[in-house]
Amino acid sequence: MTQRVAAFVPTSLPTCRVPGAPPSPVTVRYQVAFIDQGRTIALPGDPTSPPPLPLVRLVANVIATFVLILFAGLAVAATAPHLFGYGSVVVTSGSMEPAVHKSDVVVTAPSDGADLGEGAVIDFDRDGERILHRVALVTPNGYRTAGDANATTDSELVSPSQVRGVGIVVVPFIGLPATWAAEGRWLRLGLALAALIACLYMSRGRWLEPRRDVLLR
Repeated sequence: MTQRVAAFVPTSLPTCRVPGAPPSPVTVRYQVAFIDQGRTIALPGDPTSPPPLPLVRLVANVIATFVLILFAGLAVAATAPHLFGYGSVVVTSGSMEPAVHKSDVVVTAPSDGADLGEGAVIDFDRDGERILHRVALVTPNGYRTAGDANATTDSELVSPSQVRGVGIVVVPFIGLPATWAAEGRWLRLGLALAALIACLYMSRGRWLEPRRDVLLR
């Protein structure tokens, strides 16, 4: 079944005048007709007025905008400290839970490794691997470290020269893309990228503009 929508407007209107009075204004109204296999169904209304905005689009726009603001805020919090000489570490294991979770980003202040106290969370190198653990004990020969989730301390001491920074701020979840890429979880990474593109599309102001049907005049 095919349907066409046509808008009709009167081409001329009768003029009503009262002697001694100015002409009365006349309001021209549109009328919409659905033409379907010979039948014409007239509907009142003005087809030039925009239809009401669907609630689903409005809710989707609000959610998409919130997600983008949250993502941008976390990304800025994780990367902006580099402009001021600070560093950042993407946590790749759960050894520091519950204080720091996997895929969190820890912002670190530069440190020469001297005069660190117990309880400090330090970023250090060991055998080419970057590790983020807490100082459990200070000894004359270095620092004894341990992950908060580990039952025992690390077997090797950390010398001050191995320390790259001291953790000061935890930015949650923003390291997920880097973690998925390092673990080869390309499907999750692709879905996250697709969701981000969808949020960018739905957050646009033009996406909220109601669609207009093509009218035959």
